[in-house]
Amino acid sequence: MSPKFSQTTIEQVRNANDIVDVISQYLTLKKSGKRFVGLCPFHQDSAPSFSVDPDKQLFHCFGCKRGGSVFNFIMEIEKLSFPETVKFLADRAGIRLDDSPRNLQLEKEKETLYFVNRWAANYFYKNLFSPAGKAGLDYIQSRGISPEMIKKFGLGYSLPQWDGLIKQAQKDQISIDSLFKAGLVIRKDNGGYYDRFRGRFMIPIIDLSKKVLGFGGRIISDAPDQPKYINSPETSIYHKGYVLFGLYQSRSEIQKLDQVIFVEGYTDLISLFQNGIQNVVATSGTALTPNQVQLIKRYTQNVIMLFDADSAGSAAAVRGAEIFLDEGIDVSIVTLPPKLDPDNFIQTHGADQFRDLIRQATSLTQFKINLLVQQYDRETSQGIQKIISELLSSVLRMKDPVRQNLTIKEIAEYFALEERALFSKLEQLKRGKRIFRPVENEKDEKITAQQPRTKNKYDLAEKDLLRLAIADINWLPIIFINIKLDDIADPLNKELFSQLIDIYNNFEFAETDNITQHITDPRLAPLISELVSEPLPPNTDQRKLAIDCLAAVKRRTYEKFLRLVNAEIKAAEAKGRDTTDLLQQYLELRKGIENIESKKFFKEYIDEAEE
Repeated sequence: MSPKFSQTTIEQVRNANDIVDVISQYLTLKKSGKRFVGLCPFHQDSAPSFSVDPDKQLFHCFGCKRGGSVFNFIMEIEKLSFPETVKFLADRAGIRLDDSPRNLQLEKEKETLYFVNRWAANYFYKNLFSPAGKAGLDYIQSRGISPEMIKKFGLGYSLPQWDGLIKQAQKDQISIDSLFKAGLVIRKDNGGYYDRFRGRFMIPIIDLSKKVLGFGGRIISDAPDQPKYINSPETSIYHKGYVLFGLYQSRSEIQKLDQVIFVEGYTDLISLFQNGIQNVVATSGTALTPNQVQLIKRYTQNVIMLFDADSAGSAAAVRGAEIFLDEGIDVSIVTLPPKLDPDNFIQTHGADQFRDLIRQATSLTQFKINLLVQQYDRETSQGIQKIISELLSSVLRMKDPVRQNLTIKEIAEYFALEERALFSKLEQLKRGKRIFRPVENEKDEKITAQQPRTKNKYDLAEKDLLRLAIADINWLPIIFINIKLDDIADPLNKELFSQLIDIYNNFEFAETDNITQHITDPRLAPLISELVSEPLPPNTDQRKLAIDCLAAVKRRTYEKFLRLVNAEIKAAEAKGRDTTDLLQQYLELRKGIENIESKKFFKEYIDEAEE
């Protein structure tokens, strides 16, 4: 997870990097009165509109309106995150960051894992070209992967032995403990270790600094008892929700074309890249996260999502697209023909037809319409209302009012409705009158009415959980032993929770004061200010509040999946497919809601934690 720095450290780095000196390394500045001016590097500038104020240590462009401190300039010009920028400028000034014993030990461990992963990647790569690795090379070649791609992506092969990696590590004096911490070996129940990856086509996962974070491994033989893919576990250097596979290789083309294509799998990306489609990244089969969206925003805001034509692919496309909406990015969706993935599509039809497919990308609105008219009967007013409600929930997430208006127009034209009526519904949603509304009792209604600062009881629950965590960060493990981070719906609430988790994991002491010091994201400042200035009342029963809030958040997640499964059941029944597994999922979700209502879901760990 991203390191956080104290305000003292940030100020030390800022003071050591004069903004005029730093910017002068990127463009020519000329003195003009008390300021310096030059051609803006962020837009096509014919006359000097870029101004640097050495007294205030700020820059501002009167053309594109970008501006800020030396940190903002480096973040923009180098496409770095804030922590990466602090490191960048600290290195420039020769400043050693956070030399506390605990953090020095953590950094030392991370450097060891980077070294071990790089060593393992070289080992897997060499295996391909050894007699023992012939099966791996034959498999890769059978997939049509060229030698150039093998080298570019550092592909390799893990030998089928249980201890091939371990034996080589012993020869190279790599400790077994380092292999274990890197997720390369698994500890046996009765002692000893064995290789995690055996007989697999190996794909290193690297970051933007070309450091190896982990691996994906695909089985090369028909083994029904083995999963097709296995991945490295989360480690102190590998956090899946913060990484996009292929971004290191694709970032230049993404910037050049100002467009990115999202696919799901490693081999999909490699196959596209080999065939000239090189503005592509992969989520590696995991759900898209806000952190990954923030990562891609450094390079482009034009996103195309490519998904399979099945119901799971459609649901994943909608979930991912709406995360982009939360971050202010519009997204288009391409659905592949049935039974084809990007790899076999481009192998069969070629790059030109693939580009034609991309040019036919559907807006999220039209994609959702196509999906919803299969779930609900558009011949009935009830069905139309449900479809409109689902569509407006997406419109509300759009940050650009122009995009909202265009989308309302698109919906109105499709269903032959008046735009005015849709805008009225949208205003209701903005005021917190939920279109899809769970059954609530009178007590819930009173709570909502008495709390005008929030949109609904779920937002109140999320914020009260944040208040608990800010008041006492030891509530964090209790909260997230009962829910997942993805259960938090509001993107700012989720991001603040994520940063609190970083602080909890990386700092020995984390009280309210140093929480506000370490969280420097300007988007979160108003939220933190609200939570700190409006704390929980002194006589609050925190345990009861935690249970009630967690129950509300969990119930919302269960109800969401219940609707999705119900829609899949209806779609399957309409096509005459077997619904046994879906019905079982439906029943399990209903049982989960019953446990929430009776508070049976709550982990007893909370009692142990308080004692």
